[in-house]
Amino acid sequence: MATISLVRVDSRLVHGQVVTGWIRITRADRIIVIDDKVRADPFLTQINQMATPIPCEVMSVDEAVAAWKENQFGNRGNLLVLFQYVGPACEAYEKGFKFPLLQLGNVSGGPGRKNIVGPITLTEEEAQMLNRYYKEGMDIEFCPHMENKRTPWQPTIGKAYPSVK
Repeated sequence: MATISLVRVDSRLVHGQVVTGWIRITRADRIIVIDDKVRADPFLTQINQMATPIPCEVMSVDEAVAAWKENQFGNRGNLLVLFQYVGPACEAYEKGFKFPLLQLGNVSGGPGRKNIVGPITLTEEEAQMLNRYYKEGMDIEFCPHMENKRTPWQPTIGKAYPSVK
């Protein structure tokens, strides 16, 4: 079984910060991008694979869950797992890819989203969904940039969404 160094939600997927910092910090020697839309688009898949100096696999949520259930992504390496959005990370978790820690990085803003920490925004629905997994034992942290202090889920989320308990 591979070792998961970090599971991170970052709307930018593979980008400069991943290549120059997160690979080094996590000692990752493989990246798995889990995103249905990127997987369905050969051009986006190729961009993500070419942007990193280490092997990068792009999988749909269902492919990733199947690979996890089959042999936990193989028997080699330290993995950095990237999701573009909270929804697919929760979907993968719900379907059986049970990771102990989810780091929320840059999650872009938009209508119906509240700023939580730095460039991290969530809808109330995402906050409720994540809070359910938090209560089930998943550790969740906010960390926009590798040089930022990691901010814990509780009590941070309650300040933005008091209804999330």
